[in-house]
Amino acid sequence: MKPPVDHGNDEMDRLFAVLEEWQPQLQTDPGFAAALRRRITQLSAPRPVGRIWRWQTWTLAGATAAAALAMVVYWSQPKPVETPVVTVAVVQDLQMWNRNADLIENLDFLQPPAAHRSVEEQN
Repeated sequence: MKPPVDHGNDEMDRLFAVLEEWQPQLQTDPGFAAALRRRITQLSAPRPVGRIWRWQTWTLAGATAAAALAMVVYWSQPKPVETPVVTVAVVQDLQMWNRNADLIENLDFLQPPAAHRSVEEQN
């Protein structure tokens, strides 16, 4: 195909003229079809059972057994028993707070005597 823009270059015009005339050769080698059929026959033929197949079978069987064993071990472990340790401690703290409410509200006896007087003076 000739480009729509003419650059005035004779060499380019000759090149495009040769390219338009050129036709690819569609003849194939006579032995190509026979070689192709032979190759297809070789690939479609059943392969003999050999060491590789046995090795793959044993590897698959071993991997399956290992996975099954791992699942049995994982599922057979006892589940931890949840104990409400934190809740019991909180409840005990609240019960102690209720029993000692008067003492906790009047903690001023823990202050030194000089600080005790200054607190009374502020009130």
